[in-house]
Amino acid sequence: MSDPVMSGPVASGPAASSSGGAPNASMFHALARAAGFLIFWPVLAGYEPADLPIAVAAALAATWTSLRLLPPHSSRVSPVALVRLTLRFLWQD
Repeated sequence: MSDPVMSGPVASGPAASSSGGAPNASMFHALARAAGFLIFWPVLAGYEPADLPIAVAAALAATWTSLRLLPPHSSRVSPVALVRLTLRFLWQD
């Protein structure tokens, strides 16, 4: 029996089984998350060119963890819930 947590979210699912030269949806999500984490790095740590290898390693680790904990297309965002959360956050701020 296969454990869904142990099977990689990028390597499983219908998008991963497609053939052809075009990147699949899971790869797009992984690259988008990696880019987001890499862009977020200078916000947290500041920009120093010498830190780029560490930033790339941290972004890859964060992407891998993110894909393991929340695979692409595993949840939906509810606009009503998002508005309620925003209003609650502003109220408590």
